[in-house]
Amino acid sequence: MAGSRVGEGRIFFTTRRGFADGLRVDADGAVWTSHGAGVTVLSAEGEELAHLDFPARVANLCFGGPDRRDVYVAATDRLHRLRATVPGDAPRALRR
Repeated sequence: MAGSRVGEGRIFFTTRRGFADGLRVDADGAVWTSHGAGVTVLSAEGEELAHLDFPARVANLCFGGPDRRDVYVAATDRLHRLRATVPGDAPRALRR
């Protein structure tokens, strides 16, 4: 946007399990990121809340399903689906 500025940055999270790829935010503001062979859930402040291991390297993730509580995780040779207790944040185009 014209006239917009970005402030000073900071490191939010450093993965010890491979490089971060996918990135999504849930309705509570938690950040979900896929990296290595897993998915990590972080608080809005960057504190690790949970880590889920997968049997293969993961590449990306997204929220879906009618209530946006299904988390789809793309891995090397398969697609995983898990249920989250909090829905994913709706894309801007779907917000009312």
